[in-house]
Amino acid sequence: LNGKLREAKADRKQNEREAKSLEAIASMKRLFPGVHGRLTELIKVSQKKYELAVITVLGREADAVVVEDAKTAQLCIQLLKEQRISPMQFIPLKEIRVQAINERLRHLGGSARLCVDVLQFDKSHERAILFACSDTVVCDTHAEAKKLAFGGQQRLKCVSLDGTLVDKNGRLTGGSSTGLSEKANRFSRVDIENARQEKMKLEDELNAMKNLTTLMLEEQECLDSKTSLEKDIQFTEADMKVMKDKLDKLSRDKDVIVKSLSEAKPELEAAKKASKEGASAV
Repeated sequence: LNGKLREAKADRKQNEREAKSLEAIASMKRLFPGVHGRLTELIKVSQKKYELAVITVLGREADAVVVEDAKTAQLCIQLLKEQRISPMQFIPLKEIRVQAINERLRHLGGSARLCVDVLQFDKSHERAILFACSDTVVCDTHAEAKKLAFGGQQRLKCVSLDGTLVDKNGRLTGGSSTGLSEKANRFSRVDIENARQEKMKLEDELNAMKNLTTLMLEEQECLDSKTSLEKDIQFTEADMKVMKDKLDKLSRDKDVIVKSLSEAKPELEAAKKASKEGASAV
């Protein structure tokens, strides 16, 4: 019972440290543009069966934070000191030394695959991935990993799916590790969180969309409005024709009146002249 209590207490402390680390990384991202995130957040394992092998290969770098350069790393370290958070490892993309992949290792046969080839990641983070994984080969079984590590002219660093690592010096690392398994679960948690976020986004979009009945009603209202407007246009056009006919008639009447006045003008002038002459005679 005491052992279980101690284990539970240790797990609680580990969870608290992890929570503080994640909060600190989130703060770094907000404050410093050159912070890309924790290495395990930047990669996706192509198949679940490779997760334990990948986390074994990453080792300490699994918790490392990828940053653009050493200057950004220094800013992050200062922030950790100010907030009294446990030290973190940083991978500055511009300063790290990375060796090119030996293409021969992509053609070893069997189940062997380069560790970097079972990962998906953004091209901008490739240097960090190569730095952490180097030329490590992943095999399905420990026997195949051991055979590849020692069987050829060149010694290789190999890891099996159960997390047993064989380095180039012949050292074997393996066994049951709750910590490694828990870290390996990060990849699944990231996928689950991404799926959850996508689901929430789609649900929000769906809620924002109107249901089919509402859309049909609105469509009918639009059609009714269109029909009413078309009728109004017809009536308006008929009224405009009537008004045009009236204007044409008035225009003709005006022409007749103007013509009549023009014709009557000489007679009016003659009458005025005769009237003046009659007045003079009197």
